[in-house]
Amino acid sequence: MKSWYFYEEMVYANEVDVLINVPIAKQHGTSRLSMGLKNVFGMIGGDQGSLHTNIHPKIADLNKFVKIDLTVLNAFRILKNHGPTGERLDDVSTIL
Repeated sequence: MKSWYFYEEMVYANEVDVLINVPIAKQHGTSRLSMGLKNVFGMIGGDQGSLHTNIHPKIADLNKFVKIDLTVLNAFRILKNHGPTGERLDDVSTIL
C-alpha cells in the first residue's frame, strides 16, 4: 500500500477543514461488511481488486493515513446479499 496512488482530489484532502465520509452500508464478499472504514478504499486509484487479499490490515493502515472527521452511514437502503455488486437493495430506512 505504500506505493499506491490516490485520486487527485484526495491528494489535497489535508487542505480542507473537514473530511466527511458518507458510505452506503452493504454486505461485501471479502470484508464481510462495507461501511465507513472500507469506504475509504474508494479514495485510492488503480486496480483496487488487487488490494483485497488480506484486506483487513490494509483497511486499518489506510484509515491511519486518511483522517476522517465525520462518518454518516447511509443505511436507508442496503445491499444484504452478494455484495458489493449483486442482488437488490432492501429498504431499512436508517441513517446512522
